[in-house]
Amino acid sequence: MDTLTNLILDYVTGEKGLSNIALKNIVEDKHGSNEVHRLFNLIEKLKNDNLKVERINNTNIIKLKSGKVTGNLRVVSGKTGRLDKLIIEPYVEEISTVDSLINKLSLLGGVVDVSCIIDGENLNKKIGLKDMAVSSLVKVVIAVFILNEIKMKNISMNYELEVREEDLSYLSAGLSYKDIGKKVKIKELLSLMLIASDNTAMDILLKIIGKHKIEKYMKDLFHTYEDMNFKEIRTTKSLYGEAWNIKNIYCYNPRDYINEIRWDKGMDYFFPLRLINEIMIKLNKFKWLPWDELPMNKLIYKGGSAPGVLSAAWTIRNKNSAFSLSVNRQESYSILEEVYVYECARKMLINLKFI
Repeated sequence: MDTLTNLILDYVTGEKGLSNIALKNIVEDKHGSNEVHRLFNLIEKLKNDNLKVERINNTNIIKLKSGKVTGNLRVVSGKTGRLDKLIIEPYVEEISTVDSLINKLSLLGGVVDVSCIIDGENLNKKIGLKDMAVSSLVKVVIAVFILNEIKMKNISMNYELEVREEDLSYLSAGLSYKDIGKKVKIKELLSLMLIASDNTAMDILLKIIGKHKIEKYMKDLFHTYEDMNFKEIRTTKSLYGEAWNIKNIYCYNPRDYINEIRWDKGMDYFFPLRLINEIMIKLNKFKWLPWDELPMNKLIYKGGSAPGVLSAAWTIRNKNSAFSLSVNRQESYSILEEVYVYECARKMLINLKFI
């Protein structure tokens, strides 16, 4: 274990070159190529984040520090003594109130907001009102509109559309060039949009239902927030293409844009979190949701991220409660900071009895 931990430390600090092949040679045989690649990406992310690292002697722990956030990287070996997993453990004190959660998230700098609705009542009426960049949380708003259209029989869950080359978007997590010419149903697009957060699926759904219809729906939602200005709903391809000045979807490397902050120039989707919570509760009332087909289907989760943006929302299936958070700042978040945000949220969700 001592040698293995030192080797991982060398990879993280860049003292030793890393490749999928080199990593595969030290990983337990039970892990397939996909798992090895995920480990590779994790180590590369840790290295590129330029964290302060320190090995704790005679242990399998590497101390990590990013800004004001500290934590550990735990190197876990398997039965044969080779690498089984890497676990990032940020240090987070107990969180018992919304105020303490906001204080913990404020360590990251930038703008922070939180919203919590329990049994239909706002836990704190002074929060959740800021106009926050929320990235992919916009997809729950679109989903509620589409599911309502299905409920009203204006469109069918089984309606099919052929995927075309011009439909493909940036940072797409599901549909890709291999799906060009394939027919997909509304139900499949909803699953891809909400579970995989697929940008192409979102853009196709906007095309099917018509932007003007959902924009009217969103404007009606914003009427309850007099100080909020509704911004035009744009396809992800249009928004991110303009934000990063990308001309050709086939000729760009997503890694080239991971540190380019654009939300402060209006290049994101903006909502007050209290509205996101209300949408999550509306979403929860539909008979079918994609989460219902997952093994862990009681807790509904949707996240959103972009350079300088982290957001997330949760609700419990068939409950009138929701919780959401968002942090926006002028620089990208390190992986330690990202895990820190979700660990803070986990402690709050336990306190709220969501989990």
